[in-house]
Amino acid sequence: MSKNINLEFLVPLVDYVRSSRRNDLTWDFLPPVIIAIVLFTIIREELSNEKLSTIISCFIQCEAVIFAFSIACATIFATSSNKNIENIKNIRSECCSSISLYRQLLAIFTYSLIASVVCIIYSLFLYLYLLSNNINPQQKTVWGFIYTNPSIFITMNILLLLHVLFVSVRGITNLYNILWKHG
Repeated sequence: MSKNINLEFLVPLVDYVRSSRRNDLTWDFLPPVIIAIVLFTIIREELSNEKLSTIISCFIQCEAVIFAFSIACATIFATSSNKNIENIKNIRSECCSSISLYRQLLAIFTYSLIASVVCIIYSLFLYLYLLSNNINPQQKTVWGFIYTNPSIFITMNILLLLHVLFVSVRGITNLYNILWKHG
């Protein structure tokens, strides 16, 4: 354990990046970006605050379900103890020889949890921002360079949500393939 316990959450993030192939990272980010851009072109029209509040509350509910699913996956994986799990604790990852397959999978699940928390926090701040401001879609925000066209914020929310979903699916798929191959 390091001296600064507050930064311990960075260890699984570093492990996630180090133990992922470029192709895996590309598929974790590229499809969500493309889908978000396509959806941005569709929804860039003006949306009322009521519609935005409804959309964001739906996002928060979806994110909470994904978060709960990620916690369940991480908990089941971390507390499992059978011969397949014991085997993958001793097998090194193909991407990073200093990390076992077990640690690689745990890093993916932990990254998914952390990304889910970031996504939920973003949605909550966005929801509170929309509640506290009567948004005129053409005025500038406090941040200056970002217009308050809400579709930008919604698109970012979609991007984060899809990214978490893609990472979660990759984690489950990797778990299945690793246990099937090494079990």
